[in-house]
Amino acid sequence: MSTVYLATALPPAALARLDAADIDYRSWASADEIVADQLIDAVANAEALISAVDVQVPAEVIDAAPKLELIANVGDGFSNIDLNACRRRGIAVTNAPTHDSIASTAELAVTLLLTISRRILPGDKLMRDGGFSGWRVTGYVGGHPVCAGQASWIRANGRASSSSYDSSSRVRSPPRSAEKWMPIGMPADELPSGREIAGVPHELSAGVKAT
Repeated sequence: MSTVYLATALPPAALARLDAADIDYRSWASADEIVADQLIDAVANAEALISAVDVQVPAEVIDAAPKLELIANVGDGFSNIDLNACRRRGIAVTNAPTHDSIASTAELAVTLLLTISRRILPGDKLMRDGGFSGWRVTGYVGGHPVCAGQASWIRANGRASSSSYDSSSRVRSPPRSAEKWMPIGMPADELPSGREIAGVPHELSAGVKAT
């Protein structure tokens, strides 16, 4: 029987699947987020760890679990896990990018764009401080939001932004096989600028136009 530790709460349907598979699992019972010291004790006999993307899984946690074969993140990404430690041990790492997480990320990105273009925060401060002196005739209209990344939310963001206000979006999201094009962990000062992204050739970009 496999032994699994749940470092995050799972919905009843997910727990039912573990029960149906005759998997022995234990879970973190506290409402507080589990920390590394607590996780070290919890995974001592675990063969698999199910965690959330906000649960840190550093090398010391991995080294404390000699039977560990799998770390599964509930959500998109795995920046919370020490991948080098997993590679040394041959531990598989998975993540589960769902439609909800992709849509939420895209919607929040569009929210930030609209907050900037419509000056929501300065406007809120003006209203609260009594400093509103009338509307301005200038603003950001018909601009070109630029999104750079390597995930499904990039395309979702392009669709959302083009339908939210009068703009066209240029999306740069290379296939996962194109890691050499922009390596994971590239230093911020080596990333292409917004101007460079906005001028990429057609084969590396997908124009999204409002209809």
